[in-house]
Amino acid sequence: MACWVHPVAAHWAWQHDSWLLSVSRECRFLDFAGGAAVHMCGGLMGLVGATIVGPRIGRFEEGRAKDMPGHDVSAAAIGTLFLWFGWFGFNCGTTYVYLGNMANAAAVAAATSTTNLAGSSPPPPSATVAVAAALASGQTPADRVALNMTLTASVSGLTALLLSSLRSGTVDLAVCCNALLSGLVMSTPAAGFITSWAAVVYGLAGAGIYLAGARLLLRMHVDDPLESSVVHFACGTAGTLLLGFLARPTYVAQLTGYNCGGLVYGGRKGALLLGLQVLGVVSVAAWTGIFSVLAFWLLRRTGRLRVDQVTELAGLDNMEHGGPAYPEFNLVPYNTGSGER
Repeated sequence: MACWVHPVAAHWAWQHDSWLLSVSRECRFLDFAGGAAVHMCGGLMGLVGATIVGPRIGRFEEGRAKDMPGHDVSAAAIGTLFLWFGWFGFNCGTTYVYLGNMANAAAVAAATSTTNLAGSSPPPPSATVAVAAALASGQTPADRVALNMTLTASVSGLTALLLSSLRSGTVDLAVCCNALLSGLVMSTPAAGFITSWAAVVYGLAGAGIYLAGARLLLRMHVDDPLESSVVHFACGTAGTLLLGFLARPTYVAQLTGYNCGGLVYGGRKGALLLGLQVLGVVSVAAWTGIFSVLAFWLLRRTGRLRVDQVTELAGLDNMEHGGPAYPEFNLVPYNTGSGER
């Protein structure tokens, strides 16, 4: 899967001469650091896998979802902070990839313009004026990316924590951690293309999508222990699509050379960008979904997808390592807070 499905999606999203980036000469599909090519792709694989594998024994009984707690929520919180810290390098570092591409584009544009004097070569599709302006400014958008990431993660985590505590009467650290990650995933396709106020909108959307998605998984009896399909697939999809509304034209031009932006900024190109975002999301989802279903179906048919019932009930730690990792583990009724149990 990692050697075939993701590389193709990444090629479509980032290779300058891919079919997805060649649909229009006025605008292009935007995915700053992998909202579609990485998170949406991986999250959909996980959702398909969790659906085909089926829930763990005892997870859903008589319409009730039973809690199967993890080992250590505090350790999960520390891991979340490590992820957040690393995300700065991941997203901020991506700006230099874009600026490097812009430098190459400017060099090609200069060479092409010289060739054009002889009338032997067509002009490049990129906006060379925007390229030159971005390079001449001597500034990089890494600071903007870092600020937007911080805003989306913070707003998403705090909003979900507040809504969850108002609903349940408890402060759930796990909800805060997953919502924070949801905000980071939301920012991944967009951090370099949006303003600070749009980053706040992204954070609010991330919190709502995570909370609604987690409840939907329970209603559908999909056993996703880490809720990764919501965090990565749902939020990666939403973050990519929202660029069709909130991408700022000057930022898009600075990083890609295309002078187009979201519908909020008006103009015909806003509708064009939204259409390209929808096309990209549908294409990546279709590619990923088809091969994920085939792969997991073949694994299930060959009996390699799930351990037998005895091993699952005894626990892989007991069967393979000779001792339990969770000696105090038990099943208790889990109330979603919506009335169903």
